[in-house]
Amino acid sequence: MCYIDQCCCTALLDCNNQSSPMRNSKTCSKCQSTDIVRIPGQARAHGGGNNIAYGITNFSAIKVTRYLCASCGFIEEWLDSPDDIAKVKKKYAR
Repeated sequence: MCYIDQCCCTALLDCNNQSSPMRNSKTCSKCQSTDIVRIPGQARAHGGGNNIAYGITNFSAIKVTRYLCASCGFIEEWLDSPDDIAKVKKKYAR
């Protein structure tokens, strides 16, 4: 897991210091296309959707936002909220 200034969402570079994340630059780091689609995270019945289990119920799931390059298919996943990052770190970091 990467932490830059305690929160990757404030970082200008990705965890490998190679290029700006698609969510910030709106440009694919693999093919340089600007055809980027934001797919909001969802928490659906029976644990469906793009999320991280956090509490007992699905209502406490942490939603993971995807950024898809519509040219080459490369996908990045991000937690948009610093509070959500802290919750995941508290529950899963060892």
